Amino acid sequence: MNIYTLRIARTVLSTAAFFFVTSSIAQPGFSLNGTSHNTVVGIASDKNDNIYIAGTFGGTVDFDPSSANRPIISNNTNGFLDAYVASYTHAGVLRFAFSLPIGYPEIERFGADKNGNTFLIGNFMGSVDFDPGAGEKKLHAPQPAQFLTSYDANGNLRFAHKLNGYYDPQYIIKAALFDKHGKIHLFGTFSNEADFDPGQGEYKLTPSAEGSAFVSLLDTNGVFISAYALIELSKYTAGPSAYAIDSSGIIYCAGASQGKEDFDVSGDTAFIVNEEYTKRQHFYLAKYSPAGLLQDASLIAKDVKDESLLLNPQITHLQIVNNGEVYMAGIFCDTVDFISKKGRNGKLIATADDISANMFLVRYISDSKLMTERLDHEIYNDVSDPSYAVPVSMALDEKGNAIITGVFKGHLDFTPNIDTTILRSPTINTGFVKNAFLASYRPNGTLNFAHSFTASTSSEGKGVCIGSNNRIFMTGEFKADSMDIDPSAKTYSLYTEHSVSFITGFDENGNFTQIPIEPTGIKHSETNNFRLYPNPATNVITLSLNNNLEACTVEILNLQGSVLHSTTINQSELLEINIGYLSAGLYFVRITGGQINSTQRLIVR
Repeated sequence: MNIYTLRIARTVLSTAAFFFVTSSIAQPGFSLNGTSHNTVVGIASDKNDNIYIAGTFGGTVDFDPSSANRPIISNNTNGFLDAYVASYTHAGVLRFAFSLPIGYPEIERFGADKNGNTFLIGNFMGSVDFDPGAGEKKLHAPQPAQFLTSYDANGNLRFAHKLNGYYDPQYIIKAALFDKHGKIHLFGTFSNEADFDPGQGEYKLTPSAEGSAFVSLLDTNGVFISAYALIELSKYTAGPSAYAIDSSGIIYCAGASQGKEDFDVSGDTAFIVNEEYTKRQHFYLAKYSPAGLLQDASLIAKDVKDESLLLNPQITHLQIVNNGEVYMAGIFCDTVDFISKKGRNGKLIATADDISANMFLVRYISDSKLMTERLDHEIYNDVSDPSYAVPVSMALDEKGNAIITGVFKGHLDFTPNIDTTILRSPTINTGFVKNAFLASYRPNGTLNFAHSFTASTSSEGKGVCIGSNNRIFMTGEFKADSMDIDPSAKTYSLYTEHSVSFITGFDENGNFTQIPIEPTGIKHSETNNFRLYPNPATNVITLSLNNNLEACTVEILNLQGSVLHSTTINQSELLEINIGYLSAGLYFVRITGGQINSTQRLIVR
């Protein structure tokens, strides 16, 4: 087994509404603005390059990035958020969006297969109709409970199941994946006897003394097929943290352990990775047949020291290429020693006083020599404000490039060799703030590109997926009041008053290839043909046109695209506008006519 290992981002030290639309015209690169906060849990694409996202929202959100306003209003009155599912074409045109008044503010898992079927896992409370169409599919939970629901490529309900109680669950779901046939695999752990059939039947499994890891399988209609215990856990482990399924249905799982793990629960002889408890973590990788029978299990990293004050070392992502290659990403601190079956190792070592979390990427192939690369550039680290990098989502393109998005803080070098590609997160009075990143690594471990996205306060990458021609779609979140989604020398900023989600796209080399529009259809200007001051403002703003010789129309618009004020300005005169009647928040000032067609944001305090 050959292993390519690299530390790809290390701390850099001193030294119920429903819309279906097909006619709007838009481009990728937009945010979901509205009257309150919204979140996104992930992104996926189908074989036609349609994009699917899901998350939570409150208040009113316009999910259509074109000039056609199609707001969806949260139905919850108890202060919780609603769930949403939305779909767009690869050009950013809204296909559909609907809300689910789940009564509990948590969406845990989201995914889609290549036919556009989606699944959503979260928690709900009360009586909730999970059918966004004319039909009805109600699930009932007097106390918070877990749900699994699935929709087709047009947003029509396929099935909905109540799975677990929230406070006393029979099992904990850690991952959910579609296989190539559209069947859904649920992965997780359980510590008491549990019924894994979400329908009218019953299928119980009994765990080992310290708990077991499991896989449960549902067909394309949500009908239970079977469930298997995979691993007998020890009291020193929480079970696998990452899962994958290859094209043959082979199940892969990886995680960290400090004690004895029996990976062959159905065999005569237990397969123990760690013979006894150790104070240091070990990473493991195991393979199972579609029927849950062990095929292989081995240590892949030993003596994982943990000096971090922030995060425990763990494998966060696992991806399988059809030729059997394995990609894994995760976080570590101090030391992680990766090994192959032939005994070769690829040790990654952080600086001895590094108290922060570093990110790694590992590639295993069939049989060649071991190759290791690591980062060794020290730029800056403040012990009182430690830096870190965490991978949140990973995808592989057709060329074997690994694309990762997530969040980092501080000054970090994303290049796994002697070159440097430094990304810096913003700072405020209290120190560094979180910043979204997007990075791509070639199969040989070299950096393809790395981008950060400048925000006024903080931002986070939440999901990445691959479309045709290796096109990259990314989603994430940023907080008020702006974020630049074009990582080149040009600027394209999105604006918000709250914490909102965004979608953007890049080609395989990380180029921002489209000219996006604002969520309300307000076109952003890269060049400003007029001055607006003061900004922020409270009572009065002044506009000054630059060398304009014709009359222009001046408009003030809110986030929903409604015109709140309209007047005319002649030639290059100054114009004062009273804004004292406007509530505090974010607005846009648009001037059209003559030589000017430009928009600027206005913050009212």
